[in-house]
Amino acid sequence: MVKLNILYVSNDNVCLLDSISYALQDKFDDFTVEFIQVHSLQSAKEVLEHKYISCLVLDIDLVQTQFEYFLSFLNNNPKLDSLVTIVLAHDDKFKTISYENGIDDFFVKPINTDELISKLSKILKEKQLHQEVANKLFSQKKDIKKIKNDMLVLFTHELKTPLNAIINFSSYINRHLQKELTPKK
Repeated sequence: MVKLNILYVSNDNVCLLDSISYALQDKFDDFTVEFIQVHSLQSAKEVLEHKYISCLVLDIDLVQTQFEYFLSFLNNNPKLDSLVTIVLAHDDKFKTISYENGIDDFFVKPINTDELISKLSKILKEKQLHQEVANKLFSQKKDIKKIKNDMLVLFTHELKTPLNAIINFSSYINRHLQKELTPKK
């Protein structure tokens, strides 16, 4: 089962989390979706630094400098490279700066909940595929390592046996036949 942690940052009392949560849980049986809600960018930074988050939904009214500062935090943190970020805003004044800084999607309020759920569903499917590929890769790496070890043991045995015979025979010749050998022999 794949776990998807969604961090929802909102300074608004009206929250879309309940409707989104129910819709996502109904669509996916093989996912566990955990929503974490915070009310400030500082709290969001603390959560992002200490917990693995798959998706960040920013539903917060910001001053442009706050927004740019937070985007630079996201972009300068290598741990957050795979973080999917969605911005919800009252107008599209942050749309250009969002896309320029790698934000995955931008919605202008009022939000079309179905569209947002569709986007999150797409993210879930991508995470599921990513998880399946990662699991297969891990399994294949284990198989390759086992095959490599088995081949090493086999080659070591196959090379060691004839080499030991040659070394032992040479040692025998050196010890026993050296006395009997004349320069002519």
